[in-house]
Amino acid sequence: MCRVGGAGHNGCADFSPASRRRPFSSASRCSGAKRHGGGPHGPRTVNLAEIAASALGLVGVILGIRRHRGVWWAWMASSLLYVWVYTQAALYGQALLMVAFVSMSLWGLRDWGRPQEVNEQKPLEGSVPLLVGAVLVGWLFVGGLLSIVDSSQAWLDSLVAVLSLLAMRLMGLKARSCWPVWMVVNALSVWLFLDAQLWATAVLYAIQLLLSIQGFRAWSTPRP
Repeated sequence: MCRVGGAGHNGCADFSPASRRRPFSSASRCSGAKRHGGGPHGPRTVNLAEIAASALGLVGVILGIRRHRGVWWAWMASSLLYVWVYTQAALYGQALLMVAFVSMSLWGLRDWGRPQEVNEQKPLEGSVPLLVGAVLVGWLFVGGLLSIVDSSQAWLDSLVAVLSLLAMRLMGLKARSCWPVWMVVNALSVWLFLDAQLWATAVLYAIQLLLSIQGFRAWSTPRP
């Protein structure tokens, strides 16, 4: 396992003053070394899984914009693949998030199986302070846990995880406000996955950032 600081044969360690001034951590570089190691088939396996998961995630967003129930099946398959990808990248918060996403997808399938139009008042009426407080507490709790296990970008990782769960639940309730939360999640995720050198995933979230804007517009227009 790579250490932050000290000498090491894998090139991850760095005691120099310059290393402490760089925005991307040594832990991030270690996670990259871990991800691309592990035998001749290691990098190819992870890359193929990442590309497949990214494609399924993108399909899910498009189906979500169209309010199609298949969004939850696509996200479930994508989440299962991402458990592997994120574990290899030492993004343990994201890996745990994907496990939660599978459960949330089952919840969404149940909710979207009922006749229900886009709803704004029911999920958020009088509950904004409570949601903000829950996000803050969840961020501090998950971030603290991830710091203990030396997760790469623990605090950013945990913030993305907590906000993603909020956005996914709001989407399950067909609340239009899920899309602004997805915008924040996608913007933060681009930074997170560029740092982790998960290029296909970073591109996916950049595309999803644009699609989340379209999603908000689409859900603001009543269906014919």
